[in-house]
Parts: sequence; structure tokens; C-alpha cells
Amino acid sequence: MKDRAMQALYLMALEPITETNADGNSYGFRRGRSTADAIDALHRLLSKGDSPQWMLSPMPRWTAWKSW
Repeated sequence: MKDRAMQALYLMALEPITETNADGNSYGFRRGRSTADAIDALHRLLSKGDSPQWMLSPMPRWTAWKSW
């Protein structure tokens, strides 16, 4: 029980600091952000007229995804 209380205290102390300093395009393990938000941001980026034509796969193999 003590561990949970300490974790909650650390969260309350550190979360405001990390949220103000965090990258706006970071969606992993952040409160109020989800996979759907990341997909929406990616869709908005790739829907622009000056978006990249190709995207490299983050997979260990060196592959390229389809041309957008």
C-alpha cells in the first residue's frame, strides 16, 4: 500500500513537469492520448499537399510502405 501511495505522489509531482516539456507529437503512455490520436495526427500530416511520397517502415527489415 505504501508503494502505491508513493507512486501517486511522484505522479502528481512529476506529471505536470513532464507534460509541459514533452514533445507534442508523443503519444505513448501519456494521459489523455491514445492510438487513435496518433493515427489522426499521422493522417493529417500525410493528407497535406507537401507530404512525403514514401515512408520507411520502422520494422527491423528494411522495407518501404506503399507510395501515398
